[in-house]
Amino acid sequence: ILKAKKHSTPAALAKLCPIPRPTIYITLDKLKMRGLVTVRKQNKRKIWEVAETQSVKEDIDNLKNKLIPDTGTYNTLQITDTTDITIHQGGDAILNLFLKFANTHNGRRLMGMSGNRSVAAWKDAVSIKDINAINHKIKTQGLISEIITSEDWFKDQVKIFGLSWAENFIGRTAQVHFIDNMYLDFESQIFIFGNELYLVSMRERLFIEIKNRQIANLLIALLKFVEDNTRTVNINQILKDMLPK
Repeated sequence: ILKAKKHSTPAALAKLCPIPRPTIYITLDKLKMRGLVTVRKQNKRKIWEVAETQSVKEDIDNLKNKLIPDTGTYNTLQITDTTDITIHQGGDAILNLFLKFANTHNGRRLMGMSGNRSVAAWKDAVSIKDINAINHKIKTQGLISEIITSEDWFKDQVKIFGLSWAENFIGRTAQVHFIDNMYLDFESQIFIFGNELYLVSMRERLFIEIKNRQIANLLIALLKFVEDNTRTVNINQILKDMLPK
């Protein structure tokens, strides 16, 4: 009944089904514990509603990540002589991948686009020490890094990882472009190095690496279009302003 009505109160539900109101309260509480329903206050009344499917899936993924050991694995599938697809899974595999392509792509262009909610997912996958090591390696190897994200992404980074993250990120990027939050309400990220494309789902500890020049060129053109039609911000100065004098 609740699924059909989208939202309701225990009193309204009791009128629609032959179940005592105390039993309805107990049932709703159990469903809430499982993440299947949510409750909110409206005019001093509790309104119960069915949880969004995406919210339930995220809760299940979070639980799996806590229960399943994060060993770090990868598998490569060679499609043609010029196309490989490699699946990197696990926090260790992701960390090793980042350090590897920072070491082997020195002086090359790195383009990326990050969703707002990717920050919390990174926190669950790797430590702040590891993230600072990645940023330091990108700087010292001279990668030409370009990022498309929102202003909130940087604010959340500092809020979650602290000022040490800001200190290590200063000087890491050649340019940053801010776009509206409405285009970034997701946890995924994209990274491109030449003909190597990385599709990232940090919540699932998953990097999909695609080596194909035509696919990479298409996405580079799309990211370049966004850059050409948005303002470049001085992220180094913004981060410096956040630090204590």
